Amino acid sequence: MPQLRRFRQFIVVAEELSFSRAAKRLNIAQPPLTAAIKALEAELGQTLIDRGTRVFGLTTAGKVLLREAKLTVAQADRAMSRVRSAEQPIEGPLRISFVGMGGAYNLVPRSLRQLRAEHPKMELVLVKATTAQQMKMLHTRQVDIAIVAGPVLTADRLSTELLFSSQMVAIVPDNHRFASPSVTTVSLVDLAHENWILFPPTEGPGLYGSIVAACAQTGFHPYVSHCVPDFQTAIGLVAGGLGISVIPMSLRSEIRPGVAVRQLTGCGTPINYDLLMTWRSEPDASPATASYISILRRVAQQGPQEPDLDVPDLSLLPSAHPELP
Repeated sequence: MPQLRRFRQFIVVAEELSFSRAAKRLNIAQPPLTAAIKALEAELGQTLIDRGTRVFGLTTAGKVLLREAKLTVAQADRAMSRVRSAEQPIEGPLRISFVGMGGAYNLVPRSLRQLRAEHPKMELVLVKATTAQQMKMLHTRQVDIAIVAGPVLTADRLSTELLFSSQMVAIVPDNHRFASPSVTTVSLVDLAHENWILFPPTEGPGLYGSIVAACAQTGFHPYVSHCVPDFQTAIGLVAGGLGISVIPMSLRSEIRPGVAVRQLTGCGTPINYDLLMTWRSEPDASPATASYISILRRVAQQGPQEPDLDVPDLSLLPSAHPELP
């Protein structure tokens, strides 16, 4: 469906406000993407994107199309999924892995609830694992689709798509000097001599590298006093006064008493946190995998939502490798 493909491409360009970033996210070269948007503008007889040497924003027509295109793509994906389900019930199994933070704004739990509603007989296997573990499990065919923290390096046979983007914020114990109500922001250089609580570099190399690179811009390498398997554990150790950490802003709702959150500013910031879905790029991908990819896209397009009581609590699942520090 060429028109739907152009709509999907336009949505990504509109969200990124950059043809180069959009092309990277879509895993295509930039010239064909630029040509596709120009063709869409010619077909509609409207300029959709205000651009010169770079993209400045959407025109009024572009804003209207973005809203309608998202509705059209979501409806098309829903129709395709339901038609497939009606013609041939999908029973799986479907093996899904996700990072400990995979429930960002309940995105993953919400998608699982929708999957269960559309395919009540599908057999699901859920695994909580680090990004590095998930990439290995994809390559060895232990899972069908992985929800990982970006950035990641993917092989030619893997496809990656952005689901959710946030920014990192600093968390400090509530008796820390930066926890004072008069302090609302901190710079990375202010944290240079603190004890940092982070996950091991081998388990989330892309995000860990982004954090360390940001610190390096201000002239220091963070001293990691405690390695943790996930952000929730980091929050607990910070509450215990064992050091400071950085977490995605989307986790602010999980902050417990004893922890203060401060926005990061200055050199090296912002530090982005991207939640990605990754799967094997195979022409014979299973109907279960294709259906869940479609559902994840639809749920991601709905945007952030606060947690509710009707979604499964993924934090109760055991980790794939509980021996990690």
